[in-house]
Amino acid sequence: MEEIIKQFIAATPNQIITYADYMEVALYHPKKGYYMKDRQKIGKSGDFYTSSNVSDIYGKLIAKWYAINAGNLGLPAVVCELGNVCIFKNLKCCF
Repeated sequence: MEEIIKQFIAATPNQIITYADYMEVALYHPKKGYYMKDRQKIGKSGDFYTSSNVSDIYGKLIAKWYAINAGNLGLPAVVCELGNVCIFKNLKCCF
């Protein structure tokens, strides 16, 4: 991966890339990108846990906070969530 990133930088006009470009290559390079590898990434057998992998308590807490505040402020029940949909699953019980 180091060589791939070096080649990517060398191919740019000023031999400079943004952090976003770096992450794009490191995570999504077709052959060597982190997320392109065929193995478990999240959980006990993976590289890391996120709060939603351990418990749904975070999703319940955010869902309750959102339900209370959306109701108090007269906001529509609109949710955009990326990832595990833990918060969305918990919001269904609140409306």
